Amino acid sequence: MRFTKTEVQNYGQELQDILKAFAEERGLVYNRGNIRYGDDFSTKITFMKKSVDNATGKQETKESKDFLTNCFRINIPKQLLFRKFRHNGQEIELTGYKTRSSKYPITYKKDGQPYKCTPTFFNTMAEKSASEFYI
Repeated sequence: MRFTKTEVQNYGQELQDILKAFAEERGLVYNRGNIRYGDDFSTKITFMKKSVDNATGKQETKESKDFLTNCFRINIPKQLLFRKFRHNGQEIELTGYKTRSSKYPITYKKDGQPYKCTPTFFNTMAEKSASEFYI
């Protein structure tokens, strides 16, 4: 018996629903990764990712962990991670650092939309709005 791609996608969605309910009961967040299937009846569901909310109530991601590791290189204090401030009337929140991006490694949200920028640009925004930081 061989599984088709459609069957595997359907099974994956069912599994995602089960794990989502399981995670919600325990206060966790699960994101399903890739599903791989082979010709020899060996369907593998791999790369199950687990992320837990941190002390600030925000979801820890690879980018947020990488920011905490690399913040000294870009001269942005680690306390600014997930801090909100106003810049030109818009709410800005630093969300992380992409290690593989050399041009725009800083990730942030502006009024809920994700953006990326250089460390210099983010520092300029933060310095201009230093008096408008809030949690």
